[in-house]
Amino acid sequence: MLLTFGEIVNLNEELHNVVRKRLPFQLAYAISKNVQDISKEADIIGQNRIKLIELYADKDENGNPVIKDGEYHISDENQGIFQQEYTEFLHTETEVFKNIEKVDITKFDKLEDQRYDALSAADITALSFMTSEEKTQ
Repeated sequence: MLLTFGEIVNLNEELHNVVRKRLPFQLAYAISKNVQDISKEADIIGQNRIKLIELYADKDENGNPVIKDGEYHISDENQGIFQQEYTEFLHTETEVFKNIEKVDITKFDKLEDQRYDALSAADITALSFMTSEEKTQ
């Protein structure tokens, strides 16, 4: 599955919100497996995002990035080129989910049981990549 870095970061956040819910075991298991994969990618993207920020951040007398109020400070002079490179970075595509853990869409029917938390439309949209209409084991 081909996704941009920006899509991976957003999907990672959305899946982490879903995985906190009480869900039927098979559905929770499939989501957890996929969260592990996407989290690894999101972590690598996050590390490289910091490197990019540090590249353009103002530096102190020792050459270390300047951090003010917990945030890197990027001068107005560097802000434009940083934004351009960061936008390009977020649009970079990569292959993820080489082994997607699929779940039969009928497993969502179990969510009608009061023991489980309901999924919002946004939650279901985030999970759409891992649903199938075929019976899975």
